[in-house]
Amino acid sequence: MEYVRMGKRGDIVIPIEIRNKYGFKPSDLFKIVDVDGVLILTKVKTEGELITELRHLGFLLKKEGLDRKSVLKLVDEVKSKDEGRH
Repeated sequence: MEYVRMGKRGDIVIPIEIRNKYGFKPSDLFKIVDVDGVLILTKVKTEGELITELRHLGFLLKKEGLDRKSVLKLVDEVKSKDEGRH
């Protein structure tokens, strides 16, 4: 378990081991969520990272033989199931 101290301006330093493990770099953007007093820090992906992931996903879908129409149909099915839960 790591302990960190908050500075006068509210700064908290993420320990080097954690920064290295997750590849955090200066100017990375994070969001912080308060869940009943438990603070969750999550790195926000950049537009470039998201585009790279989408391209990779597209490659994997093509490799599996799924075309655009099949993927959109799958997305609609998932949306319908999610709407049924709410």
